Order: sequence, then C-alpha cells, then structure tokens
Amino acid sequence: MNVRASISLVHSISSQAPTNNGTTSFKQVAWGKSGASALYRHSRASIAVISRSNLPHIDPLSKLRGKISKMKLSAGESQTKICADHREARAEVIADKHADTKVPVFDISGLEGAERKLISQQIADTSETWGIFQIVNHGIDPCLMQAAKDVSKEFFYLPDEEKMKIKVVGIEGWNHSKLAGFSGEGKLYKPGTVEHLYLVQSPDTQEHLERYPRNPPAYRTTILEYAKKLKVLHEKLITVLSEMLGLKPDALTLAITTPVGNVTMRTNFYAFNADGKGSPGVCHAHTDPGGLTILLADDVPGLEVNKDGRWVPVNPIPGAFIVNIGDVLEILSNGRYKSVEHRGLPSQTEERLTMASFYGGSHEVIIGPLPELLDEKHPPRYRTCSFGDYIADFVKAGLDGKNGLERMKL
Repeated sequence: MNVRASISLVHSISSQAPTNNGTTSFKQVAWGKSGASALYRHSRASIAVISRSNLPHIDPLSKLRGKISKMKLSAGESQTKICADHREARAEVIADKHADTKVPVFDISGLEGAERKLISQQIADTSETWGIFQIVNHGIDPCLMQAAKDVSKEFFYLPDEEKMKIKVVGIEGWNHSKLAGFSGEGKLYKPGTVEHLYLVQSPDTQEHLERYPRNPPAYRTTILEYAKKLKVLHEKLITVLSEMLGLKPDALTLAITTPVGNVTMRTNFYAFNADGKGSPGVCHAHTDPGGLTILLADDVPGLEVNKDGRWVPVNPIPGAFIVNIGDVLEILSNGRYKSVEHRGLPSQTEERLTMASFYGGSHEVIIGPLPELLDEKHPPRYRTCSFGDYIADFVKAGLDGKNGLERMKL
C-alpha cells in the first residue's frame, strides 16, 4: 500500500511494557510503510496486534475534539484509548529508545506547581549553555500534533498545480527549490527536492488567512487550532525565561512583539525520491532570527545543533517539542541566552517533515540589550536596531551560521 494513500491515525504512540525488574518502560512502535504494518500493544497478560487496515479514516478535527467513535478494535479497546495511551507517555521514554539523546529534555508539567522553580532554573541554565532543549508533558494534545502533521503531509502530496494556487508572495505561501526565482532560497537551501509552506498565524488577519491552503479541506481549521495552542506554549516558556533573568514575567514578551503577537510557521517537507534522481536538499547551518522557536518533527531524524564546535543530532521523541533560542532573545538578554546554530539534513531513505513555529519579533519593535540587565560589570554587548532592519540584513545574507549575531556585536 502506498503510504500516501492512507495517512495513519497515529504515526507513532508510546506502548507500555514491563521490564525485567517489573517496572514500566515506554517503547515507541512506529507504523511501517506496507499494508501489513501493525501496531503492537504490549501488556503483562497478552500481546494484541492491531492491523493498520482495521483503522477507519478519521478526520483530524474529530480526533482533536474527542469525537472518535467507540468502535472496538481487536484488542477490545476503543480508538480513544490510543490517544490516551500517548498522553500517558511521560519522560520515561527518554530512558528507553532515546537514551542516547544528549540535548536536554524536560517534563514541564510541573511548571504550574511546586516544581516550577526547579524546572525554570533547568530551562534557563540549558538556554545559557545549549540554547536548545526538548519538552514533554507540555499540555498540547498529541492527537492535535498528529493531525497537524497529517494535514501538512496531505498538502505536500498534492499535485504542484494545486499547490501553485498559494505560490509564495513575499514570504507567505508555498515554495519549492525547483520554482523559478525561489525567493533567494538558494542562500537557505542547497537545491533539491525540499519544499516549504510559510504562514503568518498571528495576527490572524484575513489577509494572512487567504494564504492558507483550501485543500486539504481540514487544513485551515486544524492548523489554526494548533497555532492557537502553540502561542500559549510560546508565552509560557518566554515567561519562564523572563523570570529567570530577574525581570517581570511579561518583560521579554513585551520587548519581542506587539500586543497582538507575532507568530509564524514554516513547514518543511523533504521528499524522498525512490528513483534516486535529484538531491533531497540540505538546509544550511543557521540561527533563527526571532525570539523563540518551537519545532514539531516527525520520527525521521535530521536536525543537528552545533555544540562547542561539534554537530550533535537531535533525536525526535514521540509527543515532544524541540525548543530553541533565537537571535532576538540572545540580544535582549545581552548574551545570557544563546541562539543555537543548527542545520537540517534529509534522510536518504525516508521523507521528512518539520513544522517550525517562530515567536517574534514584530518588525517595528526595537531590539537591543534590556536596560535592566546592564550595569558597570555588564555593559551592552550588542547594538540596538529595529527588528525589521535586522531581519532585512538576515535575509539579504541568507543562512550564514551565526554571522547575523556577529554583525550585531559591539
């Protein structure tokens, strides 16, 4: 069966299995690419095999709103149990298949309780040393995350003629390295089969909404709901980073963006050519110019970060988000938080999808080290300019390591 013919209800879930010492561990079992693919759910009493063909087509929003039918599967469980099991998967997954993950991972469910100070300190420390981390138990439904990936892949699977209906204008819309002009993307990607869809999600004016695909039909409603949840998560994390600098909770948010907020999303799709023709494309090493990036990746690895001169792979964890500091936060914090250099590599054997949500900044805001963080022992390390001027210089230079920040240093 062609994998494009039937996007799975759940691409990967966390299955519970007893270990030798009787404790519980979590194992990810991903769908294969043939009709014989099966999901194995392990329990102490039995092993149930659920054929992929037994799963009916489910509209992404039906999954999101809990309107999944109660049809019993061969294991005697309802479909809703699949998402429930996924939500139960906590940070223990890190200790299993992903034990080699070196980028720090945090369970942030405790941010609303007694663990807030400890977790906040860990996030701040990692933002100063790594500039990147993964988060689990972040409050966003894994079914919504999967629905966002599903409708995105459905869009990229459409014929080019359909995608051309929202061909890039300025920065918004669909773009592909094979298109004439490609908006200077040669500086961003090595030519190949990579394509992307760039959307403005906040402010959600009609002008920006017109750039959203109308096909697949569920795309707009699914992605808008996903974006709304992500904006809340962005601001929760930025509040933590602000407090850990000794600032008011909303200080960084106010410094980065306007009251309506500024959130954009770039979905990258690295197609796989079974005939071996053409390069799948490579994203040059770069930093992100904005404030904070939250990345949702599929199960295919490809992201690498530069840690102390060595490229370190970031292994995706089921149900997790990858979070990285952008240039604006490094500048505002006067270098306390580090904008991480990273690059995107394709798989040689599988297609790959990533969905990057960027928070801030608004073009009219002035960026520079915050005065509250400066004194005789901590003079400003960066100059001040509008974010609009900074991004114009960034785009002109293309993805160029950390040179955008270097040009801002005093």
